[in-house]
Amino acid sequence: MLLLKFILAFCGLSYELILAQGLSAFLDNTVLRYSTTIGLYMFAMGLGALASATADARRPALALWQTEVLLAFAGAGGIISLFIVSGMHVPVVLIVIWAYWLVAVIGFLTGLELPLMLMMAGRADGRPSRGSLIGIDYAGACAATLVFVFYFYPLAGLVRSAMAVVLLNALAAVAVVIQYRDDLAEFRDPALLASLALAGGVSALLFVSGPLEAHLLALYLRQGY
Repeated sequence: MLLLKFILAFCGLSYELILAQGLSAFLDNTVLRYSTTIGLYMFAMGLGALASATADARRPALALWQTEVLLAFAGAGGIISLFIVSGMHVPVVLIVIWAYWLVAVIGFLTGLELPLMLMMAGRADGRPSRGSLIGIDYAGACAATLVFVFYFYPLAGLVRSAMAVVLLNALAAVAVVIQYRDDLAEFRDPALLASLALAGGVSALLFVSGPLEAHLLALYLRQGY
């Protein structure tokens, strides 16, 4: 469970850093974009944590799996849609609204994760303590900042980085189904098939992420501001 939480925290903050860098590249003013992105992300995380109280306490693993699938879709479509919207002749304010909507959605979904995992940890003996889960959550977020600065941004590019994180998120969804299969009950087999299909689709996108980013960048430069 600790490794899973580390991966989820890593993915959540990585999405936000990728979107913040995308906003900075397309709209300038790096300090403003990073500050507002992280601020909105944290606020949305708080809303997600509050909303987690409405989850079915009998099936927190199912809610966590659903969260990871939605995060994978949001992460995959986020940076790609930002390229596309930024390359269209639309008012800048619409680009900003769309980007911050993506930030809020990802933050909200990320905010659901820790409360759900704390709920799962409290249901059986031998699972990590609340303090351990919270601590590893911080460690995963810290790792995301370091990987982004030293690898994702300078070497991989935004689209390839996003696809790598989405693939990690999809594999986490697979791990949730396998590790907590008893909690998913009748949803187990469909959830596993959907997770594997998602991981396969993202793997294909990762494979073509280099040419895809070049194409999106050309679209932006041709049609953008």
